[in-house]
Amino acid sequence: TGDKTLGDAVRMAEEQAAASDREAFELAERSGQAMTLALEAVAEAEAAGRRAAELVEQAGAAAGSGTSEDLLMQAAWERRQAREATLRAKAALAAATDLDTERMATTQRAIQQRASSDQLAALVTAGKEQEALPLLRELREQQERQASAQGTITLQERYRRNATETATQASRAMASVTAKSSEESELAGRIARLERERTDAKRGRAEELDREIAESKATLAVLRDELGEAKARATTMEQTSRVAKGEAGLLEHLADRGDGIVSSEL
Repeated sequence: TGDKTLGDAVRMAEEQAAASDREAFELAERSGQAMTLALEAVAEAEAAGRRAAELVEQAGAAAGSGTSEDLLMQAAWERRQAREATLRAKAALAAATDLDTERMATTQRAIQQRASSDQLAALVTAGKEQEALPLLRELREQQERQASAQGTITLQERYRRNATETATQASRAMASVTAKSSEESELAGRIARLERERTDAKRGRAEELDREIAESKATLAVLRDELGEAKARATTMEQTSRVAKGEAGLLEHLADRGDGIVSSEL
């Protein structure tokens, strides 16, 4: 029974190493596909940018005619296309980089599994069952980790979760902008009312209003600075969210070409 168990263990170790090799190959293939898409998107962005510049130049030459406005509208459309292509390029490049990182980790795991498999096979061949026990325990632990659905998630799921999280952060950033913008409008309106009141106020009340207006304007200046920062953060988060969504979609697309990729343990 011991020989049978050890023989099965050797085969299992070999199968684990072979599975990791296959996974590393698939990751390399998908990383290459993502990089190709990134390069294509970069080329598309550059071409759209050139077309936009040419259209703006043509619009300048046709200034004063109805054609000029049409050309500027076409240029704006090309610039939007360039921005969209740039975001796709960023998403594809990030996916390619992450897939390659995953490939390297999987390759290293395959090397370690292969070494354990060879060592176990050598011990079994030599009849050194006691020395093989630590390797058997290690193999069993690896199997348990891989079988645990709670211990691993697919790479695609990890990207989906990241896309959801960044979308939530972007929504919060935009909500902050909306709140600060509303606060700014209310304060600006209050200052306008105080200034109107100041026009007809008597001396004592006028001095009081002057102080209140000055304090409110100082607060408004700070609030506008905060609003500008909030808008910048919201813009950054929106772009990050779109890139994350693009990465998740790209990983899903690449995974549809083969089996799902399982990530390293969390």
